[in-house]
Amino acid sequence: MKIAIVKLSSLGDIVHSMVVLQFIKKHYPESVIDWVV
Repeated sequence: MKIAIVKLSSLGDIVHSMVVLQFIKKHYPESVIDWVV
């Protein structure tokens, strides 16, 4: 599964999004996550 995360706001918000990434990787370990900043 490919996932793209688009963040148009400040880079500090990306740090807070790391919890979501851990959740996604735990439930979908084969996923590939790309950031668009």
